[in-house]
Amino acid sequence: MDMERLLKDERGQTEAVNAQITLVVGLMVAIIIVYQLFVAGVGPTDNVNDPNYDADAYNAWNNVQTLAWAGIALMALVIIILAASVILQVVRGFSGPRGV
Repeated sequence: MDMERLLKDERGQTEAVNAQITLVVGLMVAIIIVYQLFVAGVGPTDNVNDPNYDADAYNAWNNVQTLAWAGIALMALVIIILAASVILQVVRGFSGPRGV
């Protein structure tokens, strides 16, 4: 079944919306899991007076956290763009890639 017929069909529209909801819920679960890993995990100390303090380990830990959140933010942007694209195609009746 081609995309135009799928999106014009009510079942196809329902499946498109269900796919978007699944992606959003998956992103929310990923955010919760990553947050829990960072909060519950033992990271390097930021106390300079602690004998276990290692500046390189602390900087690496901060870089890992920053990159993980940046990756999740990029995934969120992709999901938002995909959702907007599918919703617009459903609303417009999927007139094709050139809008003709």
